[in-house]
Amino acid sequence: MPDGVVAVVRKLLPDNDLGAALAKQLPYARVASGCRCGCATVDLVVDRSAVGPAPQEPGNPVVGEGSIRGVDGQTVGGVILFAGGGYLSCLEVYSFGDEPIAELPDPAVVDP
Repeated sequence: MPDGVVAVVRKLLPDNDLGAALAKQLPYARVASGCRCGCATVDLVVDRSAVGPAPQEPGNPVVGEGSIRGVDGQTVGGVILFAGGGYLSCLEVYSFGDEPIAELPDPAVVDP
C-alpha cells in the first residue's frame, strides 16, 4: 500500500483496541480501486487469511475521521476511514469546494 495512504490511515486510527487491531492489518492491506469522480478516495482490501478482524461494533462503519487544512489554514475538506466486518475497507477524501481533492493529503495537514 502506498506510504501516504498508510500514514493517513494511521493518523485516523482510534487510540483503543479497535485501532490497534486495525493497525495490524496495514501490512496485509492494499488499495483495490479509486473513485471515478477524480477524488483521492481509495477502497482498501485486507488479506483475511493473513490477519484476523478487529473488534468492531456492528452497524458503525466509521472508525476515524479528520479535517484537511488548506495552505491558508482553513478547512478545505475531510477524510473518513471505514471498516466493514472488522477489516479496513475505505479511505474517503472529500472536499467542501466544487472541485474534488484529487491527491491524498499530506498527513501533516490532517487533523483527527
